[in-house]
Amino acid sequence: MRLFASLPALCGPRWGSARRYAGRLARRSLGLLGVSLLASSCLVVGSPDFTDEPTKPVLVRTEPPTDKLICVKKTDNKFLDQSFKVFFESYDAGEDLTAALVKDYGVANLDEPYTRIQETSVTAGTGEVALSWPLGMEVAGTCHSITMLVVRHPYAKPPYNFCPTDDHYFSATWFVALADDNDVCDFSDCPSTVNNANPLSCPDSLKTPAGGAP
Repeated sequence: MRLFASLPALCGPRWGSARRYAGRLARRSLGLLGVSLLASSCLVVGSPDFTDEPTKPVLVRTEPPTDKLICVKKTDNKFLDQSFKVFFESYDAGEDLTAALVKDYGVANLDEPYTRIQETSVTAGTGEVALSWPLGMEVAGTCHSITMLVVRHPYAKPPYNFCPTDDHYFSATWFVALADDNDVCDFSDCPSTVNNANPLSCPDSLKTPAGGAP
């Protein structure tokens, strides 16, 4: 499944040096994450076509922006928790959505294609959701991709609990480095096709014509 491939890249090529680096990093990172890094913080032109049926949720913007690499340094000798927020448009017809924040999507963690961080139900019509990444147990000097999935019909069975079963979803991905003891962030350690020795992603076999678990 090409997660995130449907997100429209509507931003022009006006990037600063950090953004050019982010582009290079995304191109050598997991393909599904790279598209999100460059596209998911762009404004979406237009709105979904509202009908009596639920529509695909469409990402509008993120906080923080996904086109900037995030360097987290210790405060009072500890990393502070990081919050990630998305704003989106959709017509839900009374159907709630599921939001999940995961670490290093595409890198196998046991049988799952990510490391779970936090998940929540998003009440129909809300249009925004914020989730946090607790950093108390994280290791300094490392880099991670942090992905938020907002899914209308998640698979809901292990090991693919949050994988979408149709196209009613969107995603946003941030690259976050935790500074080393010298307060230096190294983004070269972020998950990529180069250093991802055990890749795993949501399989196409989870898709069903009507959505929902097969």
